[in-house]
Amino acid sequence: MNRRNQIALIALAIVACVFILQIPNTLARRGMGYDAIDLLVNVHAEISQRYVEPSKSNELAEAAVRGMLESLNDPYTIYLSAEQLDRFDKNTLGTFSGIGAEIDRKDGQLRIVSPLEDSPAFEAGVQPGDLILEVDGKSTDDMEIFEAIEHITGEEGTDVVLLIRHPDGEELPITITRQRINIQTVKALWRGGNHHWEHMLDSERGIGYVRLTQFSNTSDEDLRAAIEGLVAQDMQGLILDLRFNPGGLLDQAENISSMFLDDGVIVSTKGHRSKEETRRAKASDTLPRFPVIVMVNEYSASASEIVSGALKDNGRAVILGTRTYGKGSVQQVVKLDSSPGAIKLTTAHYYLPSGRNIHRKEDSEVWGVDPTDGYYVPMNDEQYREMNLIRREKGIVRSDGSDAGSPDGTATPDWIEDELKDTQLAAAYRSMIARMDDGAFEPVGGSDATLLTRMLEIEKLQSQREQYLEAVAKIEDEIAKLESHQDVETDEATAGLPELDPEGPETHSESLNAPVEVESVEP
Repeated sequence: MNRRNQIALIALAIVACVFILQIPNTLARRGMGYDAIDLLVNVHAEISQRYVEPSKSNELAEAAVRGMLESLNDPYTIYLSAEQLDRFDKNTLGTFSGIGAEIDRKDGQLRIVSPLEDSPAFEAGVQPGDLILEVDGKSTDDMEIFEAIEHITGEEGTDVVLLIRHPDGEELPITITRQRINIQTVKALWRGGNHHWEHMLDSERGIGYVRLTQFSNTSDEDLRAAIEGLVAQDMQGLILDLRFNPGGLLDQAENISSMFLDDGVIVSTKGHRSKEETRRAKASDTLPRFPVIVMVNEYSASASEIVSGALKDNGRAVILGTRTYGKGSVQQVVKLDSSPGAIKLTTAHYYLPSGRNIHRKEDSEVWGVDPTDGYYVPMNDEQYREMNLIRREKGIVRSDGSDAGSPDGTATPDWIEDELKDTQLAAAYRSMIARMDDGAFEPVGGSDATLLTRMLEIEKLQSQREQYLEAVAKIEDEIAKLESHQDVETDEATAGLPELDPEGPETHSESLNAPVEVESVEP
């Protein structure tokens, strides 16, 4: 054997040894789930061999995967088929149109977290907390969130019909024309000339107001421009409104937090198998210091919770409103080697600087961001509905470019409460006036956020119970009416017929009691 062949054999032997040494580790890793895999294989084999009708292996496999993910009780962890993954990629790149609303699933039902302002959903009258019962006539019972998104999104200019149930129990179909969702996210209460938002709420005291409706890729730049414009007008205090803001991009939440914080933790992520990451404020991005009130409610989610939580825990702002939504999960799309599909998997949760987990689980008693003690100011769904209706109506722009909702003079807390029906903003305004006039914020609400949040949820559930009881009462009335008519018609139809034996002929009872042969089933 020549030297070249000897070297080749030695190299081959080394490779073989390395491969053999790796086999136990590989088998050990795979063996962790072998019992479960054996179960799936056995069930698949039994279905294939014994089921009464033909079955498709790929459909059975996908159903098994979906079942595994559903067992996690996490609506954000889902399986994406090849078609759904393609749609997801296109949607991420912004090539699809929709209605402009954040949806989730609660108690097995699809729910509107919040419609984006100026979106087709908002203009059509969709409200936060609405339940989606049907999409184009298809029931949403047991429909996954991503499947619902597939049905709701579509080609620009086409219509989708949603059967909606408002929080007050009213059900109605709403037709919405899909549009590309490219919405101005930085707003105020009214517009001035040239259709520009007027962010100065009180020029005498220098109180500014900015409403951020979501965290899009330009929100930080737009928000900075609005605040710098207020600073140029000698702003002394800012009310930042994050109510109904469903969230958005994480980097936008970081950038916006850094506008108010020159140091400190903004948020951290932790997961069972993911490395903990901590994001800190950047002093280079910080604006001049001024008093801040941040407004939140139960529809403020995700990035809204990161910003409000960072400002609260770092002592930079007073938080006013109600406890936030509790959407604090980090998702990652993992493409599968053995399938053209993928899984969208929750890999970590967001934690506030205090260490509090933002995410709300089924058994959670604490989640999200609580208002500062003394600043818990609730509004119920009916009040929000009235406020949003007025906001849409007053958003009509006059021919001179000004807004139909602007006051004749300086807006006052009473005007905001009476005309706009916004008791939370009126409370924030009163507290900021106290800060400007007396040097300290004035508490304007409750203190025990956990207790008050529980009371608010009980109130909502009681209201829902009353609505369901009313609906049941109406159904009972309809049944009673139909039965009364049926009794009359039955009496008329059977008049003159011979009376029937209620027990029937004896042979009938004998036939019912006869033994029934059943084909044996192998164990």
